Amino acid sequence: MVKGQPKTADKHPSGSTGKVSLIHLPKHLQTFMIDQQQIAEFAKELALEAGALVADKWKNSPLTLTSKGFRDVVTDADFASQKLITDRVRQTFPTHGFLSEEDDGSLPTEGDVIWVIDPIDGTSNFSRKSPLFSVSIAAATPTSDPNVFNSFVGVVLDPLRNELFEAQKGKGATLNGEPIQVSSISDFSNAIIAQDWPRDPQERERTLNLVSKTVHESKTMRSIGSAALALSYIACGRLDAYFNLNLQPWDVAAAGLIIEEAGGRFSNLSGGVWRIDDKSSLGTNGTIHQKFIDLIQ
Repeated sequence: MVKGQPKTADKHPSGSTGKVSLIHLPKHLQTFMIDQQQIAEFAKELALEAGALVADKWKNSPLTLTSKGFRDVVTDADFASQKLITDRVRQTFPTHGFLSEEDDGSLPTEGDVIWVIDPIDGTSNFSRKSPLFSVSIAAATPTSDPNVFNSFVGVVLDPLRNELFEAQKGKGATLNGEPIQVSSISDFSNAIIAQDWPRDPQERERTLNLVSKTVHESKTMRSIGSAALALSYIACGRLDAYFNLNLQPWDVAAAGLIIEEAGGRFSNLSGGVWRIDDKSSLGTNGTIHQKFIDLIQ
């Protein structure tokens, strides 16, 4: 496990934030990479600020719970965390759009960059004082298919353990600033698998069926209660696979990129590109990806 606090950005003696020199790149690539780096640093700041707010509310404040539907709750901390993030983004990047868990009709949904936000991933855990939840923030570019997006920055923060998972497209993944990679487990019998339970009764029955097909073939199986954390744990080698039948974009936009940049794979349960209109999800270390798919057929 990587110890210590998340690293802050390195600074020059003058106090300005250090930047990678892009002088030898074509201008259009310079613009994109500068923007990506700027957005990555900003996303990290947002996650740390929202994480501090969430941790404080978890430790010190009575929570206000509201039902959003069957087996689905939201707390005042979810709303406060999301507002902090979206207000900062709108002030800094007024042309950007949002895809966030908690409904807010005031937020624009279109833009050259879409911020995909889960202000607290693992609200059920959070509401019961179980210390497994996270803040998940991704920056993505829209595509011609409204059900597919391309994340180019992803940040997942565990605010109680001060563990910050980060990735930029093409630049690898880190945990508290140190490079991480998925496990090398190739024998499924040594794999640690995780899954979480959908709310819908029929999807729970389907999940039970998938569990029965995989649990006896694996070393063991876990339920974390935060998809973003479970997927990030694959990225740093703590888990080898995670599946879920019903995840939303804000659950996977950041962590899916983090897995891929750490050398793993993220897809739907058939091995195809994850889509908003599909929702089935499979993240693995890559080496057992096809074996998992074969087992559940």
